[in-house]
Amino acid sequence: EKIPFSTFKDYNVIIVGPPVMMHFAAKECLARGAEESKIWVSLERKMSCAVGKCGHCKINGTYICL
Repeated sequence: EKIPFSTFKDYNVIIVGPPVMMHFAAKECLARGAEESKIWVSLERKMSCAVGKCGHCKINGTYICL
């Protein structure tokens, strides 16, 4: 299911990636109404693939990079 990008008010957000990407992604989520307490980040300095093949960002069976 796709999330409507107009508002993140009712969603938890998971951001996986290098520090610069996490910074700007979190900033954009906050600008779109996400609550700070609902933004989760996981540092991955060297993203391996960004297309769901390596499995590094897999959380509960879901690839976060996709």
